[in-house]
Amino acid sequence: TLTDIRISGFEIGMQLTRAGNLMHNIHAVYKRGERMDYNNSIGFLDSCGSNWMDGFHAEGFRVAYRIKGGGLDMLNDCVASWSDPEATAQTAIMTDGRFSSIVTNFKAEFGEGASCMFLDLGAEGGKGIIQYPIFDKSKVNNTSYMNHLVGKVIWNS
Repeated sequence: TLTDIRISGFEIGMQLTRAGNLMHNIHAVYKRGERMDYNNSIGFLDSCGSNWMDGFHAEGFRVAYRIKGGGLDMLNDCVASWSDPEATAQTAIMTDGRFSSIVTNFKAEFGEGASCMFLDLGAEGGKGIIQYPIFDKSKVNNTSYMNHLVGKVIWNS
């Protein structure tokens, strides 16, 4: 179990290579630097699936959460946020395969003037669900999340 950690100054905030982790309150922050490539930056990269992320916050990464191989993760009360005007492409959740995770109460705070995606799928299908996400639908340029949506998108502007 990992809890109450802040990670800063890396292209990949945290990479999980094993399953079965339960983690709480981990905050990864992307900071631009001369050796940093924004287009390859990932807040949380899960290479195997079957992990539980609770209260995570990915701040400023090109992709906030990336799940490889259609892994089954649980993301509860997680946040993805961007404030850098140079962050022209922003993705909250990306999968390399089908979407099989359970995402509840996920908040995406997209920046202005960017190309934004809430869910970027590597392959169509999967039985994952997204329950009560919080984001501004007018900023998102795809609707792949709709096939997995349970409830409605919530946004207070």
